[in-house]
Amino acid sequence: MGMTIQKVKVPFNINYIIAFLLLLFLLMQFHQLLHHIAGGILCGKVAYLTFDKHHYSESLSESGYIIATIVGPLFSHYLVMWIGLFLLLKNRYNLLAVSLIFASLPVGRLAAVNGGDEKFYGSWICQLFGFDESYATIISLIITLLILLPPVIVGFKSIANKHRLIVFLSLLILPALFYFVFIFYPDHRFIVPQVVDSYESGKSAGLALRLFWGLPLIDILITVVLSILFFGKYFRYLVALDKK
Repeated sequence: MGMTIQKVKVPFNINYIIAFLLLLFLLMQFHQLLHHIAGGILCGKVAYLTFDKHHYSESLSESGYIIATIVGPLFSHYLVMWIGLFLLLKNRYNLLAVSLIFASLPVGRLAAVNGGDEKFYGSWICQLFGFDESYATIISLIITLLILLPPVIVGFKSIANKHRLIVFLSLLILPALFYFVFIFYPDHRFIVPQVVDSYESGKSAGLALRLFWGLPLIDILITVVLSILFFGKYFRYLVALDKK
């Protein structure tokens, strides 16, 4: 028996957009924090973390590196996207469900095949089964697509707005552009170099970039403030239309 995909009209008003972007930011911070915590648990020591970059301690074993790398996207973006898929199939919190799928940045996860966590999947499988390393990228791409496509397709079919394709492409592409311009670029341009220099040289950075358990103070403060803002004010705009 087939499942009915529930329909939802995405409201492009200021409150929803802010709620969506806060969700996007917090999911990525959760992703990075999972890397950080897993690496620390597996070797007993953390290195550093910024808004978009994590670095494991040199004492982390190869197997620990693999586990800590997989944990990040698996229990943040991928799990969240599939929760969104099942919520849509169950007709529960449909707007939240669509938001979970697209705030998980499926385009970003696909791009990571060429330079992020996902690029390692194919290499590890090639090493495990003795395949030629030249197949690593295509294997990573296949694995990533198998994870991403079901929730993205269901998310597309659930959109009830008049211009569904435009809304879909907006949800797919614009959040990734926002993340690159307002989080990825500033982090890698201004924060990462200073944190790396401080970590490697042992010199104390300025207060905003001083590390506490490997986390820069600015990262901690911004994440806490935006978490309070999201759950205290804006989360309701993701679920208000779906209340029974």
